[in-house]
Amino acid sequence: MEVVEGQPTFELHDVPGSLVGFRFPDHARGLNVPGYHFHFITDDRSAGGHVLSCRLARGELRVDREADLRLELPPDVSLPVPGRTAGDDALDRVEKEP
Repeated sequence: MEVVEGQPTFELHDVPGSLVGFRFPDHARGLNVPGYHFHFITDDRSAGGHVLSCRLARGELRVDREADLRLELPPDVSLPVPGRTAGDDALDRVEKEP
């Protein structure tokens, strides 16, 4: 998958900010990669993005146990059929630490 090969990556060290994430269950495969998905943004909003790996020095945890997902798709787009597809390995490389 071309997205994986061209995905820019960078490292941030000792930077205060917010880490926000959610977990997609296995049965939601096709909407997103199953498992945890995190994004980070610095307090000054100068940097951020998709998180492949992190180490938290200290922080405050808040959990929202929202169980509903509301997704609107254009009329000509259908939901994928559950199950592993040929592109899943490439998506796993985008979502998880190399």
